[in-house]
This record gives sequence, structure tokens and C-alpha cells, in this order.
Amino acid sequence: MALLKILFFALGAAAGTTNYRKCAIDTDVAIIGGGGSGAYAAVRLREDFGKKIVVVEKENRLGGHTQAWYDPVTGEAFDYGVEAFTNITASTEFFARFNVAVRAPDFSQSQTLYADFENGKTVNYTPPSSEEATAAMGRYREQWHKYGGLMLPTSSGFPAGDDIPEDLLLTWDEFARKFDLEAASPMIWNTVGVDLKAALMIDVWKAYYPTLTGFQPASGDNSEIFQKAAQLLGNDVLYESEVVWAKRSNGGVRLRAKSKDGNTTEINAKRLLVSIGPETLKPGVFDLDDEELAVFSSTTGSRYYTGIVSHPSLPAQQVANVVPEAMAANYLAYPTVPFLAGFKYKGNSSTGPVYRSLVVAPSDMNPEDAKSIVRSSLQNLMDTGTVPAGDANQLDFKAFADHGIMYRRWSVDQLRGGIASRANALQGLRSTWYTGAYWMNNNAAMLWNTTDAILPTMLETI
Repeated sequence: MALLKILFFALGAAAGTTNYRKCAIDTDVAIIGGGGSGAYAAVRLREDFGKKIVVVEKENRLGGHTQAWYDPVTGEAFDYGVEAFTNITASTEFFARFNVAVRAPDFSQSQTLYADFENGKTVNYTPPSSEEATAAMGRYREQWHKYGGLMLPTSSGFPAGDDIPEDLLLTWDEFARKFDLEAASPMIWNTVGVDLKAALMIDVWKAYYPTLTGFQPASGDNSEIFQKAAQLLGNDVLYESEVVWAKRSNGGVRLRAKSKDGNTTEINAKRLLVSIGPETLKPGVFDLDDEELAVFSSTTGSRYYTGIVSHPSLPAQQVANVVPEAMAANYLAYPTVPFLAGFKYKGNSSTGPVYRSLVVAPSDMNPEDAKSIVRSSLQNLMDTGTVPAGDANQLDFKAFADHGIMYRRWSVDQLRGGIASRANALQGLRSTWYTGAYWMNNNAAMLWNTTDAILPTMLETI
């Protein structure tokens, strides 16, 4: 079954390349990016709103951060991007649309080995008990829901100045201590990897949705939903393509997309929907004005690299990076960027145990330097005898992906100065609209909710 799914996906991607020969496409909405938000928007626009669409996607697949490594022998999927989906209406309806069976997520782990990856030594760390963590998460959930009216679904009504609730602008540590949330902090950090040393409460609010339940496809392959979307959308997706020229006006948008093999497609669209991080838009290509440039460059954040690795010295269990300061129930102590969060055991492949790696890095770190952090962390563990001796250069990177800047954040001064209002004021200018994690967070279901709110407004006059 898994091999059939891979075959269907490959056929879908291949089908997407056949439309590069078209000289021009007239469409209602052109979508830049076929990640979680872009693929969802494309399906809804075409199937529910009856609009013509085209998606320009630089990769050879849909789904963005929803990624898996497929065992070349068994076809089994080992997810290393999105690991589960929040159980809310937008996500359950999207899965039901494609008849994708779901089940409760399987996050079971064997014993966890705690170590300081800086020196490789074990750390005598005891995580919060399930009772402590559950109680603290309940308190976090109560606080989280206080601000839903300001933030959901698009933060379009977010205040400025002294109207911003003071608690939202506390550092995460200050907020956690104020509301007795310390025991929830490890769960948040382990789940989303947000840099809690730098985060304000508002950043954690956007990063971590306190869902009661989640789900995964029954197949165990989180990419299945996007494989089905690729089959449905067919030639309406231009794979391995990027926009190289754009002309935006209040009367519509003209684009030129260039494929990996050099073919070009002219696109005339009534609306442009950008689902990628707007800071990645090339100013010269999209003729960004001074306000757009200022807003899109206003956020800061860490860069994230994730993948699947294997090495004979790694035990069949989770190996977590914990700083020595976390001993004695100091749950607000975290590694300093850059760091490897851990080696998360994902199971046995045909070649042996495999692990998910997550590197949190400065925004300008390149992939090779990120890989070096994974290797050096493993070498430190081996050199101190925390895991059996070996050579970290034999670490097998079966998959490794750049997830770009995640958990973008603004400073307290920027928020008080009205940067959120300035960002939202860009919606609709020169027929251009935006969805994606820049405008909400990196939770797929929350992104779909945000997209659902944006689409009707975008389509009002077409």
C-alpha cells in the first residue's frame, strides 16, 4: 500500500510538469507556494468557490513542511516535518474530503536518555510528572483562550500601544512564573521547538495551540493528504517553478513563472495569493514598495532544519538535549541557539533504527553548518561514553530539509508601535493577498482556519 501511495504521488508530480509548455494561463487566482496553506487554498478555491487557479510551487510536491522519508525497501513513511494535525473542524473536514482515514497520533517512546549535547555528558534530569504537566497545560489553555478574540483568525483586529494586554508582552519565563506554567514548558519546547529564551508570551501563543486531541492518517504517512490534493489538482500546479517577473496592480496581476528546465509560463490572474514567507519574495521580481519591504523585513526568528538520520551508536530510544541547569525541576532552562533538540527515535527501517533530528539555528545558518551541529552533538555523546564510541562522520542523513524562518516574532516596541496593523494593511493591495505562518502560526489546522477567513474577502469582487 505504501509503495502504491508513493507511485501515485510520483505520477501526480509528473503530471504537474506537463503544463510548462503552455504559453499563457488566464486564471482567477494565482497562488505562490504549494505548502500547507497554498495547497489547502487551491483545493478550496477550485472545489468550493468554483474559481480557476494555478499554483506555482518550487518543489516537486505539495505539502511544504509536511515531509517524510520513505524506506526504499518497505515503502514505510517516517515523518520528520509535521508530526500530527490538530483535531478541529478545518482539519477534520479537509481529511474527510479526501477520504483519508485517521487515528490518534502515536508518540510512544521508549526510555529517554537526557544529555547535554554541548559536552556530551548525561544530565540527571527528571521531567514533570504527567499530573504536573497536565495541570500546568490546563492553566496555559485557560490563558491562551483569553486572547483568541484578538488573534483569531487573522489578527486583523490586534491592538497597538497601551491597548495590548500586558501579559502578552511578558517574556515567556515571566509569564510562566506568573501563572504557574513551568511544568508545561518542556511539553511546549519538545513539541514545537520554539526558542523560549527569546520568546514573548505572544510568540508562544502563536507557536503552540493547546489542543486536547490530535490525529494522524491511519497509514502513518502525514503527507498522504497532500498526495491526494496533488492528484486532484493535477495540471493546475506548476511544479519545480518560481516566479521570475511580476506586475501587480489594482486591476489584476501578471506573472512569469520559470520551471527548473527553463520553460516559462505567462499567468494573468485577477488575484495573487502568497502563501510563502513574504520575506522570501524577491523585491525586484515583485516590485515591492518601501512599506512592503519594511514590514516583511521587520520580523526576527530562528531557522529550522529537520531530517531523518541513522548511526550505529544511537540507541533505540530518544536522546534529548537538556542543559545541566534543568536539574532540580528547573523547567525554564533551555539550550542556547544554535542547538540540536535531540535524536528522536522513529522506529526501525530496513537499514536499522532511524531518528528525527531538529536543529534550531540563526537565521543565516546554511544547511552544511546545520548538519555539522548534528554531527558534533553525536560526537560529543560518543566521546564521553554516553552512547557507544564511533565516528560521527558516518552519520547517515537520509533526509534533511531547510524549513526556513519559523516562529517569526516582533519586539515589544514594534508591537506597541502598531506593526501588526501595518502588516494586515497590506492585505489586498495591488490585488495581492497573504496567508501562511507569517500571519498566524505553524500549526496546519490554524493556518487552514486563517486561510478560510481570508479567501471570501479576497474573492469579494471577482
